[in-house]
Amino acid sequence: MQLFSNHKIISTKEADALLEKYYEGFTSAEEERQLYLVLLQPDLPERYQADRAMMGYFAGEKQAGKPKKNRTIIPMIRWASVAAALIGGIFLVRSLIEEKPQCYAYVDGVKVTDVATVKAEAMQSISEIASDPDEVAQAAKQFKAEEIVKDQLSVFSGN
Repeated sequence: MQLFSNHKIISTKEADALLEKYYEGFTSAEEERQLYLVLLQPDLPERYQADRAMMGYFAGEKQAGKPKKNRTIIPMIRWASVAAALIGGIFLVRSLIEEKPQCYAYVDGVKVTDVATVKAEAMQSISEIASDPDEVAQAAKQFKAEEIVKDQLSVFSGN
C-alpha cells in the first residue's frame, strides 16, 4: 500500500520504519512532520489508527503548551510607556527652565537670595564666632590638665 506525505508517496514499509525510528526517539523534526502528515490521511489503514491517535494527542499537547498571546495588553503597555516618557520629559524640562537661586540665607527670619548679601552675612557670622584666633588656646589654659585627669579618674574609680 502507498501513503502520501506532503505530496510525496511513501510505502507502508517506509512509514513503519519512520514510526519505529520515532518510538526510539531518533527522528528529526522534518521526519516527525512527515510522519504526522502520513497519519493525518483520511483513508489510513486500521493498523495505524493507534499511532494516529497518539500523534494527534501529542500535536494537541504541543499547541496547548504554547501560551496564547494577549494582544490587548501589549498596546496598552506601549501607550503607558509613551505616556510615562512624555510626563518624565515634561517634568525634566520644567525643572531645567525654572530658575532656582543657588545661594540663600535667612537673616532675621527673612530669606535673602542676593549673593553679595549672603556672603557678607556669612563673614559677619564667622567673625562673631571666633573673634580671636588664639581663643581656643586661651580657654585651654584656664584648665589645668592634671586636675582634669584626676577628676576624671576619680569618677571612674568610684572614689
